Amino acid sequence: MKVILLAILLLLAGCTSTEQSGNENTVVEEQNTASDDQNTQSFDIDSCLSECDGLKGSILNICQASCHQDNAIALENPEKCKVVEDLMNSTAAHAVCLEEVALKIGDASPCENLENEFDRDLCYITVAEDLGDISICEKVSSDGNDPLDKQSCLNKLG
Repeated sequence: MKVILLAILLLLAGCTSTEQSGNENTVVEEQNTASDDQNTQSFDIDSCLSECDGLKGSILNICQASCHQDNAIALENPEKCKVVEDLMNSTAAHAVCLEEVALKIGDASPCENLENEFDRDLCYITVAEDLGDISICEKVSSDGNDPLDKQSCLNKLG
């Protein structure tokens, strides 16, 4: 399920058009503040959300979630990933967003916001491997013969 969701989000990730219409099915738009935009990549969420116009149901939610995920990544702001979870009604979608923000900023701290142990450990391991930082493996809580356990992480990077 997580892989399918990620594939759908990645497929829809390239939103780049103009204004958002007043569709009642849309989530209230987030306004980017000047402080959010400092030292971050430019991303026009309004333009992206406008590309979702005319879509309905779960496809609309996926499109909007993709825009909000791209926004969170561009702003390097893990707090904006909560909108993705709300739109998708999925903690897995939230986890994917936080993981992508963590990879962008080169820091595993967004992973700490994940309540689900599996998602949190997967986030830590992914960031540890991407950064080549074995110290992040120490944050993995699961032990045992699982590919997502602390020892597997340490073995891969050690």
